[in-house]
Parts: sequence; structure tokens; C-alpha cells
Amino acid sequence: MRRMSFAILSIGIAIGVSLAVPAAAETTLEKVRRQGFVTMGFMNEAPYVYVDDSKLTGADVAVLRHVLGKMGIPEVNGVVQEFQSLIPVWQRIASI
Repeated sequence: MRRMSFAILSIGIAIGVSLAVPAAAETTLEKVRRQGFVTMGFMNEAPYVYVDDSKLTGADVAVLRHVLGKMGIPEVNGVVQEFQSLIPVWQRIASI
């Protein structure tokens, strides 16, 4: 009887603690799944990534869309920039 009381008490404490502890912060994957899209930067390098009729396309984009679709992220918003424009961004990040 004492062993059963201890088991019930332990289960009760475990449930109480789990209810009192806040849920873990949302992960990046959970966030983009909830949003339904991801925004990524690309360099304009045909045939891997290029803009055709205002649509981001290319081999890398096709692979990325396929993989993210399998992960539950249906949309990819792409930002195309030249390589030279990336250097100032990296310099700003490095100085933080």
C-alpha cells in the first residue's frame, strides 16, 4: 500500500511540474511551418538561381522548394543579390 501511495504521489508531482513549466520556445522550423513560408537570400548565378519573368527559378531553387515542401513549408520567398552586396552585411554582422 505504501509503495502504491508513493507511485501515485510521484505521478501527481510529475504532472504538476509539467503543467507548471512553460512550453519551450518555438523553434525556427516550427515558426516557418506556422507561417507557411521562408525567406532566403540568393546570388544571381544562372543556372543555379536566376529570375525569369519576375519568378525566382533555377536548380537550387527547385531543390530547395522540393525539400522544404516535404518539411511542410510550401512557399519560398527569395531575395536575389549580387555577391558584392553580401560583404557589407557580413562586416556589420562581424562587428556586432
